[in-house]
Amino acid sequence: MPDQPLADSPEPPFAHPVGGDHNVSMHPLQNLSRRVGRLEHRADQVDQRLERIEGRLERVESRLERVEDRLERLEGETHVLKADVAVIKSNYATKTDVANARSSIILWIVSAIFLAQLLPTLPAVLRALEAAR
Repeated sequence: MPDQPLADSPEPPFAHPVGGDHNVSMHPLQNLSRRVGRLEHRADQVDQRLERIEGRLERVESRLERVEDRLERLEGETHVLKADVAVIKSNYATKTDVANARSSIILWIVSAIFLAQLLPTLPAVLRALEAAR
């Protein structure tokens, strides 16, 4: 392949103005050396960018590992919560259970108040019944 200028190089191959005279060209080896130097510089820049990308990738991988660890822990805790909710659902009272308990409590309270009013008069009622026989 013939020598071609680099993409960002506006000058034609081997043509390089020296001083103010644009008709004088550089020696082809000097031009090649300059181009190799620019390529080496660009390779160094690519290496630096690659190092930065690798550093970022390492940080992302580290974060991913932490997220995976947290996810595993949360999955375990979720299973525990599901088991706890199942136990709660099997043991909690329904609205019907609460209504039945309420009715039973009301019946017991009314009965206790009624008996509390009746007990002091019960001996007199029993004597009256015996006397009536």
